[in-house]
Amino acid sequence: MAQRLAGSVPPGADLGSWLTLLASEDLRGPAWCAVLPTVLVPRTEFFRYPEQLLSLRARIFKRPRPGHVWSAACATGEEAFSLAACLGEDTRVVGTDLCQEFLGLAAAGRYPRRRFDSIPLVYRREFQEVAGGIAIRPKLHGRVRFQWSDLTDPASYPERPRGGWDAILCRNALFYFEPRRRREVLRFLARELSKEGVLFLGPAEQVTGIGELRLLRLAEGVYAYQRPRRPESSLGSSEPAKAVEPEPLFQIPPQVAEGGASWDGSTSEGGSPRELLVEAAALELDDPEAAKALLGQAAAEADLDANLHWEVGRAFRRLGEPALAVEALRRALLFSPDLWEAAFLLAGALFDLGRYREAQGVYERTRRLVAGATSDPESNAREADATCRDRIARCIALQGD
Repeated sequence: MAQRLAGSVPPGADLGSWLTLLASEDLRGPAWCAVLPTVLVPRTEFFRYPEQLLSLRARIFKRPRPGHVWSAACATGEEAFSLAACLGEDTRVVGTDLCQEFLGLAAAGRYPRRRFDSIPLVYRREFQEVAGGIAIRPKLHGRVRFQWSDLTDPASYPERPRGGWDAILCRNALFYFEPRRRREVLRFLARELSKEGVLFLGPAEQVTGIGELRLLRLAEGVYAYQRPRRPESSLGSSEPAKAVEPEPLFQIPPQVAEGGASWDGSTSEGGSPRELLVEAAALELDDPEAAKALLGQAAAEADLDANLHWEVGRAFRRLGEPALAVEALRRALLFSPDLWEAAFLLAGALFDLGRYREAQGVYERTRRLVAGATSDPESNAREADATCRDRIARCIALQGD
């Protein structure tokens, strides 16, 4: 940080006078506008930390009203636009940052062509290719607005929606602050949340000693923070945040088999998710436990690739792990709701688990999805539809036993 600050000194000036000028100038003054792009690190990309986005999507979609999400320290805007694309048309997103140059780039909504690679296929329709790169389409851009804000000054925060923010994302920004100021910012942000609102930090960031926030487990390896459900008089507690476990989303059972490999969300050092999938297939017969571990790693690295999650689910079912298959196939359908092959396998996995009522509902959904594919001679949709009819009848009969 010191080196970056020293590197921002204008020609002919010395560091001491430069620091004196910065100390006396407003953060939106010309000196700060010159120094912030040098000091801050706009390390961001589209759909970064997708597990957090998916958990938030599941929460937002349960609400009967439009969602309001604040992307704090949004840098050049990729996170804000990712939120708007993932959370749907009823969600409004506000992106804020301290650096006005970054905000100008965010508002322009134009990015280098290489950024396109991190955008899942299902969301690429929200972007368009332009000369020299990609641009946000107007419909998506209209659901996002940007404004300047200083995290240490609540007076500069965006206008709080009625009832508070459904979610605030402040990821990988707190390391700029010393511990006392960091705790202060967290308390400020906690007060901006709605009653059920959640605060996401970077996966490596942790909160301790902040009574205004409790740790909430949303999914396997996915955590957020929420205002505690206890009397206001106890908000000053200095006890470390403890995880509260609601009904989990996308939960992966801790053991895929007794004494077997666990799916802990860790990633492999060797190969892409597709390569891990191929390697797992080669091990299915000789070392099924190693194959399961590789499948878990492939799923953890698959991000929003619906087809890859479908293949992982299919492999888990072949290996006799219907519970893991269910989680992978649900993810596939979350990213690609019309993927009937994933729905068909999900229904079968639920049937294997004896969850006949759920299986019946998914088989019925599969029949609706395959209705438009039965005329394709290359498709297995006709056979799938016939199997669905048979399994629906069996589910009904088994529920009556």
